Amino acid sequence: MEIEILKYINNNLHGSNFVNYFFKFITLISDNGYIWIALGLILLIFKKTRKAGFLTLAGAAATFVVNSVILKLLFDRARPFVAAPELATFIESIGLELPTSNSFPSGHAFSSFCCATILCLQLKKKWPFVYIFSSLVAISRVFLCVHYPTDVLAGMVIGTLVGVAIHFVMNYILGKIDQFILNRRALKAEAQNTNEDVDNQKKS
Repeated sequence: MEIEILKYINNNLHGSNFVNYFFKFITLISDNGYIWIALGLILLIFKKTRKAGFLTLAGAAATFVVNSVILKLLFDRARPFVAAPELATFIESIGLELPTSNSFPSGHAFSSFCCATILCLQLKKKWPFVYIFSSLVAISRVFLCVHYPTDVLAGMVIGTLVGVAIHFVMNYILGKIDQFILNRRALKAEAQNTNEDVDNQKKS
């Protein structure tokens, strides 16, 4: 069923070079989560977005560990062009290399929805537009016939769940660290005040 969907796309939707190369561009800039890593590093520069930048980088790292190291090896699903060699012909015709990793789930969709979720939860109303880009990334993987639709859907869902988990777990951990630092400062200030009182009593 899914391979027939991809064959339909290949036979009917690849006629426009503009569309083909548009989705090629979208997929290339999101390879290995590079665009999210770059965005995370930029956000680290500014104090107001530093935490969001840190968590975005954590999301990119989680994508590699959870998706590439665990899930892809666990499910061991071959790419669509293995079952339909004509898809490989199209992929190579637009200058893309055939992916060598397993197909399920889509790493591009995983990283995009993981990081988009983190950004939206961290920065609230200002960042929902990142889901537009994330959706284009997901669409590009099916349009370019490098993933089955279920690969991409799984990447979107699992990536979103991991993004939510990172947001809440890291917020909890960072909150505990902040509280620990505040308590240490309070104890230090209290000890300093006590020493000053003792010194004042000695002087009097």
